Amino acid sequence: MITPFDNGCARALQCLILALGLTCGVWAQEPAPAAGATVALAEAPVAIEKLDLPPLRLAPFKTGEKLAYKLTWGVFNVGMLILEVVGPEVYEGQNSLHFLMEARTNDFADKIYKVRERCDTWVTPELSRSLAYRQHQEEGSTLRDFTIQFNWETRRTKYTNINSEKTRKPLKLATDTFDPYGIFFFLRTYGLNGGPQEEITVTDGKRLAPGKLTIVGKEKIKVNGKTWDAVLVEPDMTGVGGVFEKSKNAKLQVW
Repeated sequence: MITPFDNGCARALQCLILALGLTCGVWAQEPAPAAGATVALAEAPVAIEKLDLPPLRLAPFKTGEKLAYKLTWGVFNVGMLILEVVGPEVYEGQNSLHFLMEARTNDFADKIYKVRERCDTWVTPELSRSLAYRQHQEEGSTLRDFTIQFNWETRRTKYTNINSEKTRKPLKLATDTFDPYGIFFFLRTYGLNGGPQEEITVTDGKRLAPGKLTIVGKEKIKVNGKTWDAVLVEPDMTGVGGVFEKSKNAKLQVW
């Protein structure tokens, strides 16, 4: 369960969708997919090779996991969010785990604030750092399509705008670093072994910033009429851009 709080957004629908977009892949328990939640995913954005590796043993998820969520605004259904564990792959010669997220508003919400989003992340098999990140974003008037590649031999990033093929100045990677989406899969493992607080470096390809994970404590939550034991975690990545646009003073809580 994830609850976004936002004090600075004028449009409630926009606030809800954007804040939810920042929460990809962070559920401590796997909820049942929403009824009728069949969404066709776009084709993979890069050429990859399937890798035959043993099942994931250290992570609280498995290859093939696909979570379907309805985005709601009050009583209105405004769209769909799909999260998928694609599984082990070889990305440019490196063993990796591939995760993707796809979000879209429905016809009703499109008239107010249209969202079409796909994010792909490739992280090391032990979920210690990112190898590559691809984001295609159509959100309101915003249009982005770019990749971030992490070269751990030179410890430099490479940011490429897909449409213009323009690149940004490489960033120097001093520590293990995640992209804005891959960090949430690390978070799903963090609750198993992490301490009260930890800082992990995150980059959106433009800047590096410490992402802070704070374990607030154990709580009980009710989802769809069922009560779960949960751990409340508060991620803070205010220094970098997220998967979606984010309004000022946004706060994220994850159970």
